[in-house]
Amino acid sequence: MKVYQLSKDLWTSSSETAEARGPAPQFPTPTTFDDIEKEFRARHIYFTAQLAFVVSHNKKYQPISNWIDATVDPVMLETIQTQLLAEKKRSLQDLIRALKRIYAPSEVSSMTTIQEEYQAILKQAITGSVNPQKWHADWFRAYNRAKLVGLPEVEGVLAAKTFLKAVGARLTPSWSLQEQMDLVKCAELSRDTTSLDDLKRIFRGLAADNAMSGSKKTRVFATIKARSDIKTSTRSNTKISVNETYLCFYKKTDIEKKHS
Repeated sequence: MKVYQLSKDLWTSSSETAEARGPAPQFPTPTTFDDIEKEFRARHIYFTAQLAFVVSHNKKYQPISNWIDATVDPVMLETIQTQLLAEKKRSLQDLIRALKRIYAPSEVSSMTTIQEEYQAILKQAITGSVNPQKWHADWFRAYNRAKLVGLPEVEGVLAAKTFLKAVGARLTPSWSLQEQMDLVKCAELSRDTTSLDDLKRIFRGLAADNAMSGSKKTRVFATIKARSDIKTSTRSNTKISVNETYLCFYKKTDIEKKHS
């Protein structure tokens, strides 16, 4: 309508002749729905598709947004969001990056925490009365985290000895002592030593074997070799225990691997 009115005013005020000006501007014909229906349908389909994508996209990230609202101090969160808006950064990714810069621990701090957690798990085996399978599960989680960041506590012969000393204090004294002796012997004779990965597999097998036997004593499977402080009948002493057979299988397999 404004364009029409402007065109009419210019046409009327023109000093040119009627022939030079041409015909007067015509009042525009009102647009009907039929005129725009095709474009309307196309735009509606496009908008519906975009809306569905946005809803689906936001739904995936809603739990993250809820977690941020529940864990971050409201005043701090509002301050960060205000700063991001001033920088024209409105996405959830921008918010997470800003929070990471403020709250994320340094690399040294992370490694120290992982190191302390691993040492605490080893200490638990030494000083506490724990279920072997549960302790192995907790230790395995701490071990993987330590290995991921490359802590020296889980690499090499010293790592294996540390592990054996921990489980040998209360959980598997006889087996641990024998394995420590083997480590020293192999090291002195320049032979391959049993790795920590292999030791943890053997320990896991011993713990599982003890659990399947139905024993209620936490340390009953510690006596892999015959111990003088356990009283057994003459008949039972003539039999090889399940744990001895299990350990021999692992050792035989390990020897065959080294010489194959």
